[in-house]
Amino acid sequence: MRWYEHLITCAATSSNINVEHPVVVSLVPLCIEKVVLWKITDLVRERWDPLSQHQCQNLGFLLNQLIDECPTLVPTSRPVQKLLQTICLRAQDAIDEDLFVPIYSKQAIENLATGCKAFLDRQTWTSVKVDFQILLMTKIIGYR
Repeated sequence: MRWYEHLITCAATSSNINVEHPVVVSLVPLCIEKVVLWKITDLVRERWDPLSQHQCQNLGFLLNQLIDECPTLVPTSRPVQKLLQTICLRAQDAIDEDLFVPIYSKQAIENLATGCKAFLDRQTWTSVKVDFQILLMTKIIGYR
């Protein structure tokens, strides 16, 4: 049984707890906001690679699910703001650290021995990749 199912059924199994009480109804969304979002924020800060398509898709899917299912996750809540800020900072760090599109002369690019064309091609495709990964997160970042 998943952890949130335990939280949902805790009130149902007890006869002296009103299952319609606002605290009981908001138990799972509050746990997600107070615990899960902070853990996700730490994972994004420490481990998330904005250049990884797989990680961006998974993070985007997870956050879309949480936003759709938890009414307490609004852009004004502190944990949501912190998570969105962390995502933006990590994306900015990836752009600053991993992207460098050099300006070479036409002769340097045409001369294959210099390696300028290969480097320029790699950097160009890395920038396209970063753009694509950021586009995967536009719904989340736009939520901000």
